[in-house]
Amino acid sequence: MIKRIREIYSNSKFSRNTAPKVLSLVFAVVFWIFVIDNVNPEMTKVIENVPVELVGVSQIEAEGYIIMGERDFTVDMTVKGRRNDVLKMNKSDLQVTADIREFTNGYQEVPLKFQIDIADVNLINQSRESVLLQIDAIVRKPISVHIAKSGDLPEGYVENGTNLSVEEIFVSGPESSVDKIDRMFGQVILTNMTEPFDRDPAVVPVDSLGEVVTGVDVETNYVRVSIDVLKRSDIEVNPKYTGSVAEGYQLTGVRVIPERISVKGHRDEINNLRFVESESIDLTGVTESFSVEVPVTIPEDMYLDNDNQKVYLSFDVEKVVTKEFVFDYSDITFINKADRYKTNIESLEGQVILKVSAVESLINNLTQNDMGLFIDAESFRPGEMTLSILLNRSNEFNRVEITPAVIDLDIIDVSGEEGSSNVD
Repeated sequence: MIKRIREIYSNSKFSRNTAPKVLSLVFAVVFWIFVIDNVNPEMTKVIENVPVELVGVSQIEAEGYIIMGERDFTVDMTVKGRRNDVLKMNKSDLQVTADIREFTNGYQEVPLKFQIDIADVNLINQSRESVLLQIDAIVRKPISVHIAKSGDLPEGYVENGTNLSVEEIFVSGPESSVDKIDRMFGQVILTNMTEPFDRDPAVVPVDSLGEVVTGVDVETNYVRVSIDVLKRSDIEVNPKYTGSVAEGYQLTGVRVIPERISVKGHRDEINNLRFVESESIDLTGVTESFSVEVPVTIPEDMYLDNDNQKVYLSFDVEKVVTKEFVFDYSDITFINKADRYKTNIESLEGQVILKVSAVESLINNLTQNDMGLFIDAESFRPGEMTLSILLNRSNEFNRVEITPAVIDLDIIDVSGEEGSSNVD
């Protein structure tokens, strides 16, 4: 068989001029390569702003996470290939992906994967190899409500507490945002309010500096605020006590310290309040002065303005003693006596004994000069009369005893006579 092929080749025209023919073939191949290389040479190209596709967004959101901040990334890509292939390329021929399905909370650096859809075109450089993402867990937390008050109540009125329809409001959103929230903040105005009132202020989430935190969802934007407003007034305290001090002693004074205390209540009720009473103190058998702290009975729905306000009752108790004074008849004076009447009192012999009983503080400082005996002469008529001897300050004493209590006098009308030396 081989022998046969050789015979055919030797008898054919191909067996002639073999060297030139091989040289021509080699030259043709080299020339073809040269033409191809120059007519469609290799080149590079930068394709800018190729979008990065985030893979797995819906999956992590279903698991309770969210991407915070920037999420639209681009990459500049440098590719190399034959001129014809490279020139017709655009962004749609390039695929850049970042697979985030395995990432969780926090800042995550996610590597990029690159794919070129045109054969024989290669990626030789890119502006970034990864993207930095902030992935946050979605949380729901209760946040306390704080209501600020502005303006001032009128003078004499005080706030007596605030009631909120809710003390906390649930807020949901990215954990990093929710964690910034210090309080749910709202505001009400107190100016000119004299009665309890309700308001529905808007509330917003704020941080510790009072700046509004955005990007979160709140359960409600309004809160019912009820503020109790009371009127304050100084009310007299009436002392209350029962029983009697021991025999031979006298209650000489009762003092309340302080005499008035500040009480607060709703406007109409406080306007009708005239006094409050202390709790009752039993004085039975008391023999000396004393002071005692006492509670004060405040009407229902009213309050002491100062819970630490103390009220004292001071009781002055003194011993009752008796003192005796001796007067001559001539020491007795007359009141309401007409000038035409004279008496024989100057000629009478004897003495008048005065005994007075009172508390020691009065008796100890009492002298006879402080005392005066008298007879009321308004009923005088001529003739002999029996008249009562009286003390000028009997109302100051517990007991007054005058001996004798009466005196017999001769009453003379001297209006028609020329004087007399034996009568007064």
